[in-house]
Amino acid sequence: MTDVVLCLNAGSSSLRIALFAASPGGPQPLARIAIEHVVDHADHARALDEAFAQLAGHPAPTLAAHRVVHGGTGHIAPRWVDPALIASLTAVVPLAPLHLPASLAGIAALTARRPGLRQLVCFDTAFHAHMPELARRLPVPAELDRQGVRRYGFHGLSYESVLSALGPEPPARLVIAHLGNGASLVAVERGCSIDTTMSFTPTGGIPMGTRTGDLDPGVLLYLARERRLSPDAIARLVEHEGGLVAIGGTADMKTLLARAPHDPAAALAVEMFGYAVRKAIGAFAAALGGLDMLVFTGGIGEHAPVIRALACRGLAFAGIQIDEDRNRRNAPEIGTGSCAIRVIATDEDLVLARHALALAAA
Repeated sequence: MTDVVLCLNAGSSSLRIALFAASPGGPQPLARIAIEHVVDHADHARALDEAFAQLAGHPAPTLAAHRVVHGGTGHIAPRWVDPALIASLTAVVPLAPLHLPASLAGIAALTARRPGLRQLVCFDTAFHAHMPELARRLPVPAELDRQGVRRYGFHGLSYESVLSALGPEPPARLVIAHLGNGASLVAVERGCSIDTTMSFTPTGGIPMGTRTGDLDPGVLLYLARERRLSPDAIARLVEHEGGLVAIGGTADMKTLLARAPHDPAAALAVEMFGYAVRKAIGAFAAALGGLDMLVFTGGIGEHAPVIRALACRGLAFAGIQIDEDRNRRNAPEIGTGSCAIRVIATDEDLVLARHALALAAA
């Protein structure tokens, strides 16, 4: 019997489903479903019911694979779901409170509806598990480091997808920019993550749709001491009220780009985002000792020529130069300098399916 993999990506307000069939040439997509505006954990169960209704007529899944944002220090490879795994993920919910509760809700909902289905979990943090201590260690006391206060990095399944698209011998010095509502960049040396912009949580790094990204810790101390903001209020500010929505009034980059010509706030949000990406590229070029390739991926990275142009502005010293016409057309290759510049569509679901089939065959 041919294995069929159900891939689930349960976000805080959405549920994305994909169905793949095993084949000699690799997993073949059968269906993809996106259900938006999922309000709460109970809603994930209803969203899953809706997804199964839409999948009627397709082969029943024999395996399931979940994208999970955070694996803590204990999970650096795909794992089959069992009670011990659920307990360990529940324990690290404070490390990713926006994402892990949704993932756990998705696992629970699927378990209730398909109790005999083998479920696999793949971790975004696993891609960065072997970062050198130079990048992984945060400048905090050793006891906190031992307790897990460290740089983890995220978007690992997306980065793995890009590396797979580049083939078995990726460029030695590579930067990948995953730019979407959540956004991060990674420095990859000979196929391995050596540094990344996100850190202890997915809130850090460059400014995002609603997340502030990195802030001077003194800002948080000021808000707590002088403005008397509670931890929950600070969390709401840095996770839901910061980033592009704070500067330009919306988290939607497409809307910001449309408003920018006549709206100074939107124009500033666009410029700030591009500038933050550009700074990260420059920093990682220094960390890698130069660049052989820069890859843009994610919804913004794949479809926003203006952002790619802003991100590459002034980086000719690193061999980064853009062909304006190819960039405008979202061509797969848009560079003209010594550093190749690629636009590659990410496919995290395909990565999930590959892991599930590989582990099932082991």
